[in-house]
Amino acid sequence: MTSNTEKREKLIYFCQHLFSESLLPTPSELITAYIHQGAPRVEKVRPLHSHSEIAKVWIDLVSNSKKTFKIDHNELRSRAKFIQGHIRSIHQITKNSDSIITLADKNTSTEISLSHLIRAAEGVENIETMHPNKIKFYKISMYFMLVFLCGEADIENQSIKDFWTKAGIDSTTERVHFAVKELHKLLHVGPFATMALMVISQMTGKYPRGLWFDCMHSVYLPYVDYFFTTDMHFQTLQHAIHEPALSQKLVFLKKDMIT
Repeated sequence: MTSNTEKREKLIYFCQHLFSESLLPTPSELITAYIHQGAPRVEKVRPLHSHSEIAKVWIDLVSNSKKTFKIDHNELRSRAKFIQGHIRSIHQITKNSDSIITLADKNTSTEISLSHLIRAAEGVENIETMHPNKIKFYKISMYFMLVFLCGEADIENQSIKDFWTKAGIDSTTERVHFAVKELHKLLHVGPFATMALMVISQMTGKYPRGLWFDCMHSVYLPYVDYFFTTDMHFQTLQHAIHEPALSQKLVFLKKDMIT
């Protein structure tokens, strides 16, 4: 997203010669594929290749290093600002305050609380007797499902659009009702649950600027053998994940090891 043209072109040229022509699926593609499999604890093995528009462009760039990306920075910043605006609301949720979600369609607008939606979801124990930390976890998982899946809040969101087109659901309100009724397993396991743990592990102070990208990166954890990072936020995530099969994949490097 850098507006420094020279720096951007150097980075693109470097990547063209270093990386594969096949991109990994986008977070949206991984999430919709996970849903199609029925939200299992262990997914079926499948090729991990992106079918997004940017992946098609990338194949062309790798085959011809004289080509480059043409980026609409205003559009990209607009999308990023839209997403970041939603994610900042999570800070209030982590303080155990309830959040009111506005479901806006063409002609109607409905306000509903996260607590109400959690009560309506199957497989969630009585919220009245639930530990506050568990309530926080469910609220954040629910919020991600609403914003990311029902609201299509991702930079590359075509796979989410395709998901709803196939389901025959266009209304935001109907999407939320469908998600709460049919996709309630996503509150317990899978990408949104991991993203919720990523949020909880970072929310000890002020809002972290890189939170959204950390959440997006955490989605890839089940699909790699090892996840190398110098970001200590992932160390707190490692402590929050109670599944050794995932937490053991995180490998922390000192910055002086890769300079």
